[in-house]
Amino acid sequence: MPSALEIITRAMKTAGVLGNNETPSSSEASDGLIALNDLMDSWNTDRTYVYSVQQNNFPVVNGQAAYTIGTGGDFSMIRPVKLDNVFIRINSVDYPLKEINNQDYDSIAVKANGSFPEYFYYDAAFPLGTIYIYGVPTQGDIYIDTWTQIQQFSDLATNYTFPPGYYRAIRYNLAKEIAPEHGTSLTQEAVQIAIESQANIKDRNLPWPVMKTEVGYMVGSNFGYNGFMGY
Repeated sequence: MPSALEIITRAMKTAGVLGNNETPSSSEASDGLIALNDLMDSWNTDRTYVYSVQQNNFPVVNGQAAYTIGTGGDFSMIRPVKLDNVFIRINSVDYPLKEINNQDYDSIAVKANGSFPEYFYYDAAFPLGTIYIYGVPTQGDIYIDTWTQIQQFSDLATNYTFPPGYYRAIRYNLAKEIAPEHGTSLTQEAVQIAIESQANIKDRNLPWPVMKTEVGYMVGSNFGYNGFMGY
């Protein structure tokens, strides 16, 4: 369970910024912490770096189609980068919602139609995202599966725990990030380790592919002339 300072020190040695027996100065350590958290922040935008999916659930409000998501929102939780899966539970029966984009949602002429939920659109605005549901549910609980955020390093001294393989990937990819700032470059071996360690965790976290039907080709939908296809 290394600290941020240990990861930064090893990354700087890998990048050729420090010698084997050297340690970073306070300013180098502070800059390294910023670079480390920038790296973690960028990984949070990619599903293949996310090692866990978290489920949250909230009661729906009768007739309400849009809910804000994030700290202090209608659904108060960590604002998700993306919604991995959404379903509504009504009387102990789960109804999966199909994700659509903003163009599909905008094309629905009467958004208040229906009480049986079928689709959702997620606007990942910041600091609060918004989920839009069609048809508008009158009861039940909405369940949302979201990417668990990779934790940021709050300071240099605290020890952090990650799943197997992450420390190596973080160290070598941090070295690749900071080397240009210091006018150094990684050896070919270090570059290869950065690539391979990164690929290993991405491969492990890659979701299994699921066949989905395009919204425009749904058969038996109840949209009528107010639906996506205009009839």
